Amino acid sequence: MALDRRLGRRWERLAEVMRDLEDLRVRGERLLGVARRAGEEAAADASTGQDGAGGSGEVDGGDPEGPESQAPLHRLEGAAAQVDEPA
Repeated sequence: MALDRRLGRRWERLAEVMRDLEDLRVRGERLLGVARRAGEEAAADASTGQDGAGGSGEVDGGDPEGPESQAPLHRLEGAAAQVDEPA
C-alpha cells in the first residue's frame, strides 16, 4: 500500500512538472512573438528613416536577423518555477 501511495505521488508530481513546462513553453512563445513584432516594427521604422538610422532597413547595422535574435531577457514575466527536490 505504501508503495502505491509513493508511486501515486510521483505520478502527480510528474503531472505538475509537465504542466509547469507547458506554461513555460506558452510564455516563451508569447515573449518571442512580442520580441519578433518589436524587431519588425524597428526594422520598418529604420527603413522609413523614422529613427534616424539612415533608411538601411537593418536596425543593428548589418545583421539581417536584426533585433529579433537579441530580445531582452529582463522582460520575463513572473518568478521562476520552483522545483521540489525528491526526498
